[in-house]
Amino acid sequence: MIKNRKTGNRITAVYLPVISGLLCFVILALLVTPNIIRFYVTHIKYKVNDGITEDLKQSELFADLESGKSICFLGDSITRGSATGGIPWYQSVSPYIKGKVTNFSKSGWMVKDLIESGSSIPVSDIYVVAIGINDIIFSKNERTSPDSSEYVKRLEQLARILEDKSSEAKIYFITPWPISNLNNTLDERFDHFHDAIIEWCESEDYICIDSQPIIDEVRDVDGSEKYMYDEVHPNSTNGVALYCYAVLKAGQERKTAKL
Repeated sequence: MIKNRKTGNRITAVYLPVISGLLCFVILALLVTPNIIRFYVTHIKYKVNDGITEDLKQSELFADLESGKSICFLGDSITRGSATGGIPWYQSVSPYIKGKVTNFSKSGWMVKDLIESGSSIPVSDIYVVAIGINDIIFSKNERTSPDSSEYVKRLEQLARILEDKSSEAKIYFITPWPISNLNNTLDERFDHFHDAIIEWCESEDYICIDSQPIIDEVRDVDGSEKYMYDEVHPNSTNGVALYCYAVLKAGQERKTAKL
């Protein structure tokens, strides 16, 4: 059988532009969608906090964010934004940060990973460390902190690394992010780690921001599904706003308590 070349060419001429157009649309969507989401997260006034209010700005951390000093956020997938299209927990406050921002984080990281990556951590004026949730969850992993005592020892190692890099740097430690639907064993382990970092920061005069009670309180009222992508990660709309709000609110309450 002899093929009709003209028919074949006609079909190609019709479908090739369509296929090319679809490919262009897909590529454009992949490039544009994350930026649309980031714009939404940054600019919308969330019901949970009505945006960054004057009340939330009354904290030492917010003053440091606006100071123009360089700041480095260290952590795991929640800082990296691995489950939220690259949107970190601090996205809502990003427009207020005046200095250079570095995100030094990776999905799955534990305190040990930050210690071992110490040589790559940039020199900064301010460090905001949010690490520990993977140490709590993956208790059988060989890289994890086996207990709260070792967790604190590793945080101390990390603090020394940061201080060696920048002797005048200010370091903030955020308590481990809360988990939804904890079982009894994990709940007890979380409490030990949570209390240990607070006690250690107080004894060593580091700034500790305890965002966990505020996050839990809001989720208990509105339901976790509104804010969570899964049991560990906040979602890219309400969740990151809640986490940022909780950090600022806890910082503001900490300042008020010291007055």
